[in-house]
Amino acid sequence: DQTFTYTFELGPYIVPKTYKATFYLQIGSKKLKDTSIDIKFKVKNSGLKLGIISPREGDYANVRNEPNLRSKVLFKLDAGEYIIWHKQDGAWVLIETQKGHKGWVYRPFVRPL
Repeated sequence: DQTFTYTFELGPYIVPKTYKATFYLQIGSKKLKDTSIDIKFKVKNSGLKLGIISPREGDYANVRNEPNLRSKVLFKLDAGEYIIWHKQDGAWVLIETQKGHKGWVYRPFVRPL
């Protein structure tokens, strides 16, 4: 018998819910037979305020450097992407993506969860 230790590190930006995943042992590009493991786990709310990008029109929302329309667009977020809602400044929300990128999104394009 051999013992294997599986370590899973989950980022802090996963939406609270129950997840299911199947994992396999793999050497190079070859999956080893009979090594699948089904895992079910629940992520609890970590106290972060979460939101989802939901533009009124179009498929994305611009993320800007400052909270105004004349500010530089840093990147775009697709509709349905989850974000961390840090703070609101008038009609703008300071958000953070799952990859840690920050910027300002026009408030009507973000829906709190």
